[in-house]
Amino acid sequence: MGEMASIGRGVPNVDSFDKVLGRARYGTDIALPGMLHAKVLRSPLPHARILSVDTSRARGLPGVKTVLSGADTPGLKFGELNPDETILAVGKVRFVGEEVAVAVAIDEETALEALELIKVDYEPLVAVFDPEKAIKPGAPLIHEDFPNNIAYQYHIDRGDIGQGWKEAAVVAEGRFTAAASHQGYLEPQCCVASYEQGRVTVWYPSQSPFRDQGYIADGLGFPRHRVRFIQTFVGGGFGGKHGQRLPVLGGFIATRVEKPVRLSFSRDEEFIAGRPSIGCSIYMRLGLNREGVIVAKEAKVFGDNGAYTIFSPRILDTMTRRPDNLYRQRNIHNEALLVYTNKTPTGAYRGFGNPQGTFPLESLVDEAAHKLKMDPLTVRLKNATRAGDVTAHGWRPKSAGLVECLELAAERIGWGKKRTSKAPRDGTNNHIVSGVGLAGLIHVCGRRQMPTFYGSQAMVRVNMDGAITLITGEADLGQGSNTIFAQIAAEEMGLPFEDVMVQTQVDTDTSPQGLGTFSDRLTSIGGNAVKLAAADAKRQLLDFASEMLEATADDLEIRAGMVMVKGSPARAVPVKELAGYASKRRGGALILGVGVYDPPSEFPDPKTLYGNISTSYAMGAQAVEVEVNTETGEIKVLNLVSVHDAGKVINPLLASGQIEGAVAQGVGAALLEEIAYKNGKVINPSLLCYGETRIGSMPSMEVHFVETVEPMGPFGAKGLAEPAIVPTAAAVANAVRHATGIRLHRVPFRPTELLSGIRGAAKKRPSV
Repeated sequence: MGEMASIGRGVPNVDSFDKVLGRARYGTDIALPGMLHAKVLRSPLPHARILSVDTSRARGLPGVKTVLSGADTPGLKFGELNPDETILAVGKVRFVGEEVAVAVAIDEETALEALELIKVDYEPLVAVFDPEKAIKPGAPLIHEDFPNNIAYQYHIDRGDIGQGWKEAAVVAEGRFTAAASHQGYLEPQCCVASYEQGRVTVWYPSQSPFRDQGYIADGLGFPRHRVRFIQTFVGGGFGGKHGQRLPVLGGFIATRVEKPVRLSFSRDEEFIAGRPSIGCSIYMRLGLNREGVIVAKEAKVFGDNGAYTIFSPRILDTMTRRPDNLYRQRNIHNEALLVYTNKTPTGAYRGFGNPQGTFPLESLVDEAAHKLKMDPLTVRLKNATRAGDVTAHGWRPKSAGLVECLELAAERIGWGKKRTSKAPRDGTNNHIVSGVGLAGLIHVCGRRQMPTFYGSQAMVRVNMDGAITLITGEADLGQGSNTIFAQIAAEEMGLPFEDVMVQTQVDTDTSPQGLGTFSDRLTSIGGNAVKLAAADAKRQLLDFASEMLEATADDLEIRAGMVMVKGSPARAVPVKELAGYASKRRGGALILGVGVYDPPSEFPDPKTLYGNISTSYAMGAQAVEVEVNTETGEIKVLNLVSVHDAGKVINPLLASGQIEGAVAQGVGAALLEEIAYKNGKVINPSLLCYGETRIGSMPSMEVHFVETVEPMGPFGAKGLAEPAIVPTAAAVANAVRHATGIRLHRVPFRPTELLSGIRGAAKKRPSV
């Protein structure tokens, strides 16, 4: 591809200084004249009929402007796949923390005081919290129009599963579970809304402004043009800041008070009423022949949807199908049920279900290798998906560095030597044992979720001084997509990176269309739109340059901000001079380049779910070394090597940061993080009690890249933000298995489970 000026540079984020110096405006920084404050009354019960809501005393409190309940709302249901929730609870509540009423006052303190004066009469109903119990006959129905509490289900058959089991020399199987976990972003959700001239405007730290605009319109019964959505700076999202009820409620309140209003979550409310990841149980069987080739795989998945649905059907699909494409397996039978329970509604979290599905698969690969007395690395290399393959589900990776990632991860962790020794590191503590484990991953770079437009639009404006302004509809959450886009635009146009300015927030009134930040789609899909917009602006510039330099546009190039005749660098003109000339020739108008990219991926067949759902696929591997205290059950991750095929790495600095952050979340999910419930109530609704990864529990880490060239990505790039969280729990579990002989089945890993396994194994050993 040749040496590039902007691609491959580790430049800082374009908004770094605004954030460091406090200039960036987050949701809580938005203050409009006459702004009111709203607070929410939440249900104390997991399942109950609402008999009455008396707001009269609250309305009479000085400083209170209004108090609203479900009876005041349009009662319209909204949601992406199962429209099943309303702005405020109507008729009954379905989880502890559901929004029942809202008080609007001159300040938060008065609004909170008003909540205490609202009287709600409930008729308690039987609740159900376990998805496997919720589908049994006689279980209470959470939504009357969803029999057996099944929100969604999948059945997938590939190949000949019966023949696969006949060919299997060994079978590894087990029941694996994963707890719900919170995204853990530092900034609680906050929205500000106003209502003027029949239009509602909402400011919110969204990952998907255009999609959230649609949810607000659906909830209010408005056409989309009557909703304006403006993205504020985002203090972390990781999947948790789109598809939320909060901006819909904020927009509704503004239409009723006809004044600006702020509605924000406390940290407790984040845990009680945010949308955590899906907890699940997965029953899986894996069969390998004597050569170590995977010949059969069966899985039955129960996903805990919680009380309402937004993205969870797609997350369940990811959990069930995506890990299958990691290997060249052909005979598959999958069943998956997404089940309503009386718990917090679930949603997207980094990895989008892939970590939950990869955990059992990569655990059973190790178990099968153990039964075959083969090296788990050898088994993975034998089965790894490669470029040019067509996977069992119809994926067609055009670039694939999985083999190289596995090999490099194993090499850097010291696989060959450490697999043969489980001795304590200091040679003195006999109850401290060590082990190494490995796991692979595959992830999409923009999974197509709909058969209609699934692309991105971008605009590049050439200013009078030759610098350019880049405008996209895609949301930067702090991960640095705007910086990546600026590097792509600079490279395509031949301009210095410093000459690219980026509109940092999305406004649905002025930004081009973008679907949002999810499925690792921004670099591959948004980046291609930016590249096309830059190419369009460049073409227009070169048309005017051909007049100035008396050469055809095809004979011209732009390098380092200079337009020159190819092969004759002396015949050149600065882009700054050319931009002014072009504007004058256009009567003062500026050049505007437009790029639209709709990827040539396939919407999977609705019945078979078969299809090439992404234009490219990110791959990778992680190897870990752990120490285990066999007396306390404590697991400590000592070293971790994370290796990724992200195509051409556009910004190594940001890429490494993405991986380090994802690994921190992966280690936390493996060892610490769990939203704990008692009778449907979250009992650890704070960062202190929840147990996120802190710097002291982070392992020594190495990050490496295997650079393939992805033909469908901008300058050969793929996505990178989500994959590193995917294999961490599986790699840690495999390392613990190597150290102790005990297979862990539940994420997060608890000392009690490990100690129980150790004691059980000790009882089975014959006495000397």
